Amino acid sequence: MDPAENRTEEPTRDEIRAALRSAYKDLVEFASTDAFQKLLAELYSLPETARPSFVNEVVLNPTLLRERGVVPPAGILIQRSSFGDRRPTLFCLKKYVPERLRTLWQNANLTFDNLVTDDSVPRDQ
Repeated sequence: MDPAENRTEEPTRDEIRAALRSAYKDLVEFASTDAFQKLLAELYSLPETARPSFVNEVVLNPTLLRERGVVPPAGILIQRSSFGDRRPTLFCLKKYVPERLRTLWQNANLTFDNLVTDDSVPRDQ
């Protein structure tokens, strides 16, 4: 159990910063593995219109990921996500910070967007 989980006072900026750095380190290490990089190369080799289906059928399928050698470490999630800025996100890697910090910050994530031309992303007017 994380010793920070038992503390009752408000988390400090340093605690939050340390938790986020640790989470991002774990996410980047996983995303940098040969198996994950090969998966990304396969995804981005597809036409941009075919990529969302690949994410739904392969990236979000634990069995097919395992067959490709992609096994997320404990605590790292692979999921679909969308953002208010309408970027064309295909999926993200997510890791939650310790529970006691979540009133101030929930998680760290790396997003993988559909690489499209800038003018194809709708903008608020």
